[in-house]
Amino acid sequence: MDIMKQIYNIVAVACMALMLCCCSNSDNTETDSDEFDVMLNTIVTSETAEKAYSIIENAHSNGQINNGQRSYLRAVVVFKDRERFDSVITLCQPLVEMPEVKTDKKLLYRIYALMANAAEGCGNYADMIQYATKTENLAQKLGRIDKQQEMMGTVGYGMILLGRSKEGMRMINKGLEKLRGRTEWNCRNSYIILSKIKIAALDEMENFSGILPVCQDIINNLSNMANHPERITKMPKEWADNKQVFSKAIDFYRTQALAYMAYSYAKTNQDDKAKETLKEFYKTEYANTLDAKRVIVEALGELELYDKMLVIYDEIDKNNGADTISHAYSEELQYKARAASAAGDKELARRYLRRTIALNDSLHKRIDQEQMARMLSVYKVHEEKQKADKAASEAKMLLIIIVALGTITIITVILAIRILHQSKKMKEKNRSIVGIIDKVYKYRKNYVDQLQKEDRKRDETEENHLKEQSIVHEGKTDKEIEEDEDKHLFLLIDKAMREKKMYLDCDFQRQTLIDELHLDRNKIGRLIRKYSGYQNLSAYINSYRLEHAYNILTNDDMRTTIDNISRQSGFTTIRTFQRLFKEAYGMTPAEFREAKHDKT
Repeated sequence: MDIMKQIYNIVAVACMALMLCCCSNSDNTETDSDEFDVMLNTIVTSETAEKAYSIIENAHSNGQINNGQRSYLRAVVVFKDRERFDSVITLCQPLVEMPEVKTDKKLLYRIYALMANAAEGCGNYADMIQYATKTENLAQKLGRIDKQQEMMGTVGYGMILLGRSKEGMRMINKGLEKLRGRTEWNCRNSYIILSKIKIAALDEMENFSGILPVCQDIINNLSNMANHPERITKMPKEWADNKQVFSKAIDFYRTQALAYMAYSYAKTNQDDKAKETLKEFYKTEYANTLDAKRVIVEALGELELYDKMLVIYDEIDKNNGADTISHAYSEELQYKARAASAAGDKELARRYLRRTIALNDSLHKRIDQEQMARMLSVYKVHEEKQKADKAASEAKMLLIIIVALGTITIITVILAIRILHQSKKMKEKNRSIVGIIDKVYKYRKNYVDQLQKEDRKRDETEENHLKEQSIVHEGKTDKEIEEDEDKHLFLLIDKAMREKKMYLDCDFQRQTLIDELHLDRNKIGRLIRKYSGYQNLSAYINSYRLEHAYNILTNDDMRTTIDNISRQSGFTTIRTFQRLFKEAYGMTPAEFREAKHDKT
């Protein structure tokens, strides 16, 4: 069964590569130029690897293919003629990161398809499903229902290899149903490829009787296409123009189907039908190729046709068409030993068995090396992932910092604009208040000037004053007389305050007025409350101090400090000055001075 699986993979992927040239009639063409398709067709059908490599290198040196296409074609040759599936994956992994490959979805599809089948050949079924799923997704993006169903079947086959037989077979059958009856060449081709995937799946499940109807269905479809090519739509132009190339492709598929059928008949003990099918196989044109011989070799073993097996194996060895360190080759040696023993050559049989034992030892060493390499690869991937996570975390933190700084900057700008706007409004308000204050003090000054004129008239002569007083008192009541006297006393207090500027003394006290005017202590407070409009002497004195500060601020050249103005105006502390000034005028002395100068 292992040989059948290995043979299937070679033929299936070679067939897939050959038929991918049908993509050239799709709307989503990238890599699939006519030249590349013809070259791929030629490489797949080349008799030797050397010839295929020569074609690839000539095309690359002539600029017909880029580096990505060259590496892909070389990987196809390695897969087809060397069966070194691990080497195929090693060749393909760096390809998917190449810029010219990343932008070419068709080529990327082909590479992942090749990797999926190579992973199956290595027995790494989890990777096989992963690569096949990527291929299926690419096919969907390309709008290729044929390749999408084909790769879905490959995923199903991988599930069967992992023991999920029912789910895997359901996926394969679902793909076949979606492709059945379609007339496009791409879909018919994918139907045949998917049928061969089903054959491999049934072989894995040891359902050999189930393989026979699938093979017959393939042969019937191929006969229908060969007899009625006009019913096929969207056939590749080079095939439609060249019937010989088309017939060669049909023969390619038919030869494989006959080989699978002969193998299945032999496995179900129907040797006569197996031999009849074998005769049909050898009638095909493709039967003489090395690929076809690889397919039929296990059927020959089941029919115990060891002489023919040995001839084919010798030819394979001569052409170096198989991996000489593989489980498949180990089985080949066992078949050779069995064939030599049946032919009576015991010495040759023993030689093959000794080679088998030695090969198995090498395989164990190779498996150990591969496991070590895989572990190192895992550690490397883990380390790279940690670096990537760290870089992503740092990038995320940097982004957060940038966003935070941006947010802070925006908020700061908004606040600055708001503060500037409020400051502008405040300045306008202060200028307006200053204008009102100016009007008030102007009115007060006029009033004070008027009082001073009246005082001068009254003071011209004491006699005139007394006379006036006596005249004024005639006909008045005692209360009215007392009222006039109180008013006269307040005017004396106010006159002394204005003329002698007692308020400028920081240590000014009530006793100063008592001594100056010989008035009762309590009477002074009563007169201030009654005629000044202030509640106490302190408020009355501070009003003169604020007026004095107003005059300094109005005429100041912005050089005098607020502290000096406070002392010059009679305040004991600058704090008291600033508090009273703001209570009186709605702004600080500094703001008042700034607004006053802005106004002028």
